[in-house]
Amino acid sequence: MGSTLRATCCATFGHTDFRGQQAGVIGEVLAGRSAIAVSPTGGGKSLCYQIPSLVRPGLGLVVSPLIALMADQVSALQQSGVAAEKLDSNTSLDTRGDIWPRIEEGSCSGPKALSGDGGSRSLPPGSEQREAR
Repeated sequence: MGSTLRATCCATFGHTDFRGQQAGVIGEVLAGRSAIAVSPTGGGKSLCYQIPSLVRPGLGLVVSPLIALMADQVSALQQSGVAAEKLDSNTSLDTRGDIWPRIEEGSCSGPKALSGDGGSRSLPPGSEQREAR
């Protein structure tokens, strides 16, 4: 699987290999486990969820406190043909209503244990995946 991930990284982003902890974090995400990636701005944290979204079927869900960055990254993924969405405080109830069924059917590569009801769904304790700046 490692060579497939590197080939996807190269074909999509032009990088010949992963940096630092990226491969390990991507492996954890692909195995369905929670992961945290702490690296400086520009350290490549975004690849840690972008690559799984590219190689797995379904929806890639970006959860980040940085709404503008999240919107830019989801837009770039969508322009590349990746099914990607974001949920934040600016997401309309209609859009949330479209996204949640996709999450609940299991076609999501984001945090796997999202639950709750209506437009106020949240991550259960212990399942957060955070991106540090």
